Amino acid sequence: MTSINKSPNKSFRISNSELRNLAVILLTWNGKSDTLDCLASLEAAGHPAEGEVFIVVDNGSEDGTLEAVAERFPWAQRLQNGANLGFAGGNNAGLRWALGKSFDWILLLNNDTIAAPDLISQLMEAAQKENSSKRSMKR
Repeated sequence: MTSINKSPNKSFRISNSELRNLAVILLTWNGKSDTLDCLASLEAAGHPAEGEVFIVVDNGSEDGTLEAVAERFPWAQRLQNGANLGFAGGNNAGLRWALGKSFDWILLLNNDTIAAPDLISQLMEAAQKENSSKRSMKR
């Protein structure tokens, strides 16, 4: 059974802004150190920004990953799969959660990523540009 644990320490208002309605999904399985480093790099880059939600999807880790995430990054949502569903199954659980919240954009980010400071802004800029060009072609 899948459960979502929300941090009581910080609440987020999800923006309807076209530029920022983003869910970032980080899948982990016994990857505490990598996951914490990834979240630290995102936090150092100024995330989460308004309209951004980060969710750590855990595939049944036994190394205390989710507990460490809750302690160090209370702004990160946490989803516990309870078992190792594999790469596709774990990401699909995160995608189902994000799609159920009607995010405009979803980013799957490997938990061993050290994010460049402009990673998300560059991706969102490119996505918005592509989306705008597709809208103008439909007219």
